[in-house]
This record gives sequence, structure tokens and C-alpha cells, in this order.
Amino acid sequence: MRNTAPQRAALLLVAALMTGPAAAEDIGRELRRGESAEGNYLELGLGLRAANGPKRHGLDADPLGLAAIINGCFQWKGVFIENHAEDAHGLVLGYGLVEQPDWSLDLLLTSKHQRTRHEGAAWRVLDTQADRVAGLRLSGTAGAAVWQFNAWKDVSGRHDGFGASAQLGRAWQHGNWNLHALAGLNYSSAKVLDYYHGVSAQQSAVTGLAAYRAGAGWGGAAEVGASYPLARDWVLRSTLRAIRNPSTVRDSSRWSDPKRTATSLLLSVSHVF
Repeated sequence: MRNTAPQRAALLLVAALMTGPAAAEDIGRELRRGESAEGNYLELGLGLRAANGPKRHGLDADPLGLAAIINGCFQWKGVFIENHAEDAHGLVLGYGLVEQPDWSLDLLLTSKHQRTRHEGAAWRVLDTQADRVAGLRLSGTAGAAVWQFNAWKDVSGRHDGFGASAQLGRAWQHGNWNLHALAGLNYSSAKVLDYYHGVSAQQSAVTGLAAYRAGAGWGGAAEVGASYPLARDWVLRSTLRAIRNPSTVRDSSRWSDPKRTATSLLLSVSHVF
């Protein structure tokens, strides 16, 4: 009997659990904390998020709102679970395949895109589902900088697409302040972008929007931030992020306000356990 893509990903993960080193962390988490946090940790808090960017038909995004902060990483014999409120991709399940002094390689199972639920009967035909992707994450250091490469493939059957990304960042310590900067590029295949940004002939007939087929494309993201310890277990964080959409989706008729770049500012206070 032939295994499906999700079954193959699960078998690969189970096989990897037989042996292996400790897992590396996402470099965004490392830079925001100002340290390489090996081992378990949990951070809970509340933040205020202000956002500005392109708007979609049938989706009313609040430009200002409260955000729950749930950051953490739990490891056991190479297996790890991560969650980063700043990234909004959901839980990351992974396993550390290789751990060297200057680089590491992890196997990941996570989500790259969240579902959308449109308001109004006519717009609901544009609803999308969250995907599940399996991939590899290569991380390392180059002097004071940290870098990371990701490659992934959809295993949920939502769009059967694939993608890759590269990030480079650095942190600075100034008194009790931890400052960081992070920038990266990401690539998504045509199947990914067309599922989340395209408009099919059927969707066009229901909504009246022009049919649109999105192609593969490159996007970018940049982030700067600062954190300050308010007390032994309390920390104040601020993160400013800008995300630039691929050029292949900017003309999609899904946009009611097709801005090229989305920006957000998150201010939060968290308790670190």
C-alpha cells in the first residue's frame, strides 16, 4: 500500500526519533531574547498590536487590538515543540538531526499559512484552510550574526506547494536593553500563492471579482526590536515588522486595498517562567 504525503512525513519524524542531538532554536526567538536559550522555557503575556497593510474583500482586520503572548520551547531527547507569538504560524514540532558548534539542522512539522474566514455569504467562497508543512531548518552563526535557511513542502493536501526562506540577524546589548535586527527573503511556489491569493472562475462568478491566477514569487520581511527586563521574571518587548508581498500577488482581485507592504508594531509585557 502506498503511503500518503502526511504519512511519509510522520514516518520520517518517527524514524528520526531513534537517536539524535538537542534541537536548535528559531533565530527570531534567539535574537528577541538576546541569548541562545537551550532547554525549556515558557513566556506568557499580553500585548498591544497596531497593524497597517493591504486589505482583503470580506475580511475586516482590526488595525489596533490586544494580542496574547505565548512563547516557549520544550525539548526532550532531541524532540522539541516551539511557539512564537511574533511569527503567528502556530506550533512547530521538530527534531534536531545534527548539532555542531557553529551550525545545526532540524526536521520540522508546522503551519506556514493560517486559515481565513470571510464575512458575508458572497465572500465565504474565498475561505482558505491552514496548511501543514514538513521541512528542514539549517541554522548557524557567522561572527556576531546568526543565519537560517528553511525549505518546506505542504503535506496537508491544501495546495501541495513548496517554499524556502533565508534570514540573517544580529542582536546588540546596550546596558539592560537588548536590541535586535532581522531581515530575510522567502520564496513560494505558484500552487501556494494561487491557493491563498488567486481567484478561480467559480469564485469569480459568485463574488463578481475578476478571475486571477497567482504565480510563484519572492517576498521579503524585516524586523527591529528591543526588550528590557522590568523585574527578575518580567520583560517589556517591542517589535516593529514589515512584510513585502510577492509581486505575483499584488494585482490579485482579492485585495480591496492592495498595498505592497504590511507593517505591524507589537508592544508587550510578559512573565518568563
